[in-house]
Amino acid sequence: MTKRILFLFFMVFFIYSFTMISNDGGNLKTNNTKDVFSVKVDDGTAANIPNHLKKFDYTPMEFEGPKTVGYADIGPEIPVTGLTGFYDYQMNGTNGHYIYRVSATSMHAIYMCSLDSLNVSSSRRTKYAYSTDDGATWTDLGEVPTNFRSGFCSLTAKTDGSAVIGNHYNDASANLSGWVNYDLAMGIGSFTGVQVPSNFIWPLVATLTNGNILTMGTAYRGTAATDTTCYSIFNTTSNTFGPRRTFSNYIPEADQNNSSMSSYGGTNGKAIMLLNPYRETGGNWGLTRIFESHSADNGVTFTDPAVIFNPHVVNGDSVAANQNGACDVILDADGNYYAAFNSNGPSRLFANSKLYIIKQGFNNGEPILVGGGPGTPAPYNIDSMATSMVAQNFIASFDHPCLSLSDDGNYIFVSYSVSFQNDTSQGGFNRANVYYSYAPTSTMVFSAPVRVTTFGWDQKYASINRVTPSSGGNYTLYMTYQKDKDAGSHAVGNNTFVSRSSLVFRKITEAAIIGVNNNQEVVKDYRLNQNYPNPFNPTTSITYNIPERTFVTLKVYDVNGREIMTLVNGIQSAGQQVATFSAADLASGIYFYTIKVNDFTDTKKMVLVK
Repeated sequence: MTKRILFLFFMVFFIYSFTMISNDGGNLKTNNTKDVFSVKVDDGTAANIPNHLKKFDYTPMEFEGPKTVGYADIGPEIPVTGLTGFYDYQMNGTNGHYIYRVSATSMHAIYMCSLDSLNVSSSRRTKYAYSTDDGATWTDLGEVPTNFRSGFCSLTAKTDGSAVIGNHYNDASANLSGWVNYDLAMGIGSFTGVQVPSNFIWPLVATLTNGNILTMGTAYRGTAATDTTCYSIFNTTSNTFGPRRTFSNYIPEADQNNSSMSSYGGTNGKAIMLLNPYRETGGNWGLTRIFESHSADNGVTFTDPAVIFNPHVVNGDSVAANQNGACDVILDADGNYYAAFNSNGPSRLFANSKLYIIKQGFNNGEPILVGGGPGTPAPYNIDSMATSMVAQNFIASFDHPCLSLSDDGNYIFVSYSVSFQNDTSQGGFNRANVYYSYAPTSTMVFSAPVRVTTFGWDQKYASINRVTPSSGGNYTLYMTYQKDKDAGSHAVGNNTFVSRSSLVFRKITEAAIIGVNNNQEVVKDYRLNQNYPNPFNPTTSITYNIPERTFVTLKVYDVNGREIMTLVNGIQSAGQQVATFSAADLASGIYFYTIKVNDFTDTKKMVLVK
């Protein structure tokens, strides 16, 4: 009798354990190539590991409450209802843009996820959610398409505000292809899919002035991506595509393998496509250049691709586009582009990454530093950034930039993820935090990085709404990002764990401070830092530390001691401060800046070169 009871108890425990395993994520270890050059995921079969190799982790996901960082009021982490699962890899070196805000009563969000932890690849789906209260709550409106394996999604909207989702999945003949899926009306969740011409995949969608959809992607030949970058225009009146066209005929197809790309539709018929061709070697040091092609007639014609960045030395730093990193592009009301990319220099070491932005017609086209790791000049340094990394698919230490312009055109915002410590228990992979930075579009001097997330989780693939609304000088960011319990990406076969990840929404008010900016660092001593960049033309930033709230003056003088400009003259809070000096109306030469705070005085020299 005792043996029979023990046997029954064992069977009950076994059935319970199997049930729990079938419904939750786990810890999966696979082989990792640790190769600097990543391979894009065509069909995601790497995660179909035998179930007996899997371990399972029942640690629940935790979501952070509201907080204040510097002057920014960062709202609570709100998990987007239904947008959760086991596919923890979102992009092949592109930025699909996962949030689209139409108004305070209409906002869309998308996410690629898997429904079954035991069959991560085959259960991959594109999920869509909708909010009518500015992101406070979300309604899960299901899969796009329903009950069908899909992925690598991107988001825009028609002129009526209804969602348009680009993704790829198999057609009726089992051929993998890109699709554009449009909703019946705003927030309905009843989508119709239209197949892109000639089966290109990883489609990025952007709305043009006339309401049509620019669709950009990568050619596909039945079983493999050729990575010839191509595009087509989807007509939202007839719901049909025009012909497929090639981004460039003179960039060799092999050089475009695993390219990073971005697109944007602006005003007055203007549109742009950006390409960082993964294996192109025509630039300085035999490295990759970045290309753009633009249209002024709603995509009827595009210019031949032009080089907007060739690797070179910028302010003493060797800058080269990261071949594994995502890029992004946006247009202002005048049609000027802002292009964001990360750089890892000629060494190709991911841990050396920095983030740069190029503004068309500004600073002679030179890249403008947004942020970097230890050793980067203040206030752009993030000292917690990883100094070593285990390479994984399309991840760099400064990565996944996403651009937004304020609705008044005065500020440019960029969100990004930054890798920090290695997790030795999970294949040595790095977790990441999400940050954002901002700059006046007139000066392009960026703020200190603002950290949005908390250490201890893996948080990346940040996306911000393309337009940042303003009200009375207050700017509000609308952001989503992936939050995961475990480092690495099991979905593409990295040596890490299977775990449940979620798309998180956050609303950030007071996101930009007009004039002088400060970050959240606690400082103990007075200090005046060297301006950056130096030499400069025509703007530079001056950072300084004050350990208490007090009266501060910061003035600029010429070589004859004449006062040129007063940058600060008032009470400031404790912390690291940043002031912007614009010398657009001054002649080249040597200038000095002096700070006076209580009994502390210091002066430094800067050089204007025009």
